[in-house]
Amino acid sequence: MLKIDEEAEESSLKTSSNPFQNVLKDDQEVEEVELESELSAECRMNNFIQRIQSREAVPEYALSDAVFNVDKPRDAVALGVELPVVTLAEEYLVGNLLILEISEVYSPFQFWFHEDKDSQLLNQMNKQINDSIECASYWQMPPYFMKPGYMCAVRHKFNWRRARIIHGPEAYNKNVSLYFVDYGNAAEVPPEDLYFLHKSLMDQPALAKRGTLTDVYPLGYHWPSDVTEIFRHLVSDRQLHACIKDVDLDERILFVTLWDTNDHQVTLSSKMISAKLAGSSRNYCDDVRALHSGRRLRYVRERLPSFDMLESQLFAAATEEFEDMFDDIIYKTEFLRDFEQPVVRNPFRRELQEALVAWLEKFKPVELAWRKLQEEIKKN
Repeated sequence: MLKIDEEAEESSLKTSSNPFQNVLKDDQEVEEVELESELSAECRMNNFIQRIQSREAVPEYALSDAVFNVDKPRDAVALGVELPVVTLAEEYLVGNLLILEISEVYSPFQFWFHEDKDSQLLNQMNKQINDSIECASYWQMPPYFMKPGYMCAVRHKFNWRRARIIHGPEAYNKNVSLYFVDYGNAAEVPPEDLYFLHKSLMDQPALAKRGTLTDVYPLGYHWPSDVTEIFRHLVSDRQLHACIKDVDLDERILFVTLWDTNDHQVTLSSKMISAKLAGSSRNYCDDVRALHSGRRLRYVRERLPSFDMLESQLFAAATEEFEDMFDDIIYKTEFLRDFEQPVVRNPFRRELQEALVAWLEKFKPVELAWRKLQEEIKKN
């Protein structure tokens, strides 16, 4: 098609009645070459990409809400709409008991779970998504809607799930990276598996809750992969009983002691300690808290990586080598004591560095307030 257009263009030039047209064209080309040579390589590349995109029916740089709405069903969720965030209610008090199922594990300090009472909601949601899509086949999502943050529906492991797009399709990877908000896990799926989500399914907050195992700590700087795998085996595909020992309202984390429903005599923490997979922590004990003005000391690896980092898939391909690199950053005295911004030298980890800087900005005022309180107590 392009070759035909070029031949037509040449023909029109040859038959033109203007004898100076070729001369003018040559002069314009010289000027354009001189001007382009002054541009940086990056600018020239951007111009080239824009010229290529201009040949599309709707160039990417020309996309707007008006263009998007042509292909988006009227009752579908729009880009930028987020699920409501609900603070941990009164039912999540220290000492309260829960029946739960763990759906995803990053480490014993970071896992996601459903309460038993949410099982019916999940099944109901699966049916609602299925009904909305079966009634309208045009709810399949076009690729140009697949932007980070967009809420969508996807069929995964034989069930319809709500998902948030983390990364859209790229030139080097056509799959879409998703975070399943009701399960706490992630996956890469083909673009054709994505569908618009009905607005009515945005009323329910994310059903996956954040959990941390109590009374233990890793025997190294971080939880080794084999220990995490053993913990995953202990908690997967079964109901568990839990007792809340602490609550982080800001980060929406429940710190829980866990038991297998068939064995109430020994906690999972005790099993891990007995097997020398973890150390025994006394940070929840009243006498230890009293030494720190009632504050429970938290291990560095309890705090980092944060759940927000994990849910953004900044640790999607975490390995022992990656964990060691992360240890080198967060265990530096300058990081937690002096609040010095970290430097991640790998250019492909720029998002991780930005997330650590943002986390440090939130951590700093809270930590300084506690240090001030400690100083005042010492003076008195």
